[in-house]
Amino acid sequence: MHASFVFSLVMCFLARRRGVGECVVAHASHNLCAVLLDAF
Repeated sequence: MHASFVFSLVMCFLARRRGVGECVVAHASHNLCAVLLDAF
């Protein structure tokens, strides 16, 4: 639960600072890493 909250704060900060596009890329890479770590 705490990790999700921290991740959402980081994504919010990134979206405000760098734009939504970079936030989407960061979120997609996070999801990809989670899937790859779970698969192996």
